[in-house]
Amino acid sequence: MSLKYFVYVGAVNNLSDARYCSAMMVDVIGFDVNEFSLKCLNEEQIKEISTWINGVEITGDFENSSKEHICKFINKNHFSSVMIDIKNHHLLDNLDIDNVIIKVYDKQYDEDFLSSILDNHENLIKLLVFESFNNSKYEFIKSLNNNLKILVKPLPSLLDTKKMLDKYNLGLYLNGSDEIRPGYKDYDSLSEILEDIEDSF
Repeated sequence: MSLKYFVYVGAVNNLSDARYCSAMMVDVIGFDVNEFSLKCLNEEQIKEISTWINGVEITGDFENSSKEHICKFINKNHFSSVMIDIKNHHLLDNLDIDNVIIKVYDKQYDEDFLSSILDNHENLIKLLVFESFNNSKYEFIKSLNNNLKILVKPLPSLLDTKKMLDKYNLGLYLNGSDEIRPGYKDYDSLSEILEDIEDSF
């Protein structure tokens, strides 16, 4: 079993989501390590969850966390990459990691600003996650770096989502969700989307 598209499931804060995503063979699982999140995982939880999953890249979803918080975690955990909010771009020269995912919100999106960041850190930034997406964004990003992988959130319709991913050769960004109680999860839209984009369908 495999998925038709590159899939990154972020903000994962429990073992149930992590094991499910690993079994579904998503490409990247992002642990919720944002210091401002009420569900921020600690080092012990990360270690425990990591022992139950395999075959997937693990990243730390830091969003707008401080440099001190990020450095504390990446010094103690073996993340293959980190995800930060584009507002934290000033940290790119100060993080001891060579694989970064940048998350871009619409209100932060400015072509000159983004172009400058990508030019200065071309070999460091591997993925861009957009909160929303359109054709002009795609053409602009590809004009800057044709090898940069672009991930987007799903549209309200699964059919429209797949059409968009196919047309632009995009990856998909999904969010994990909270456990109702330990060991019990209602996956709803996450499982609906992942099962719909299995290659066997």
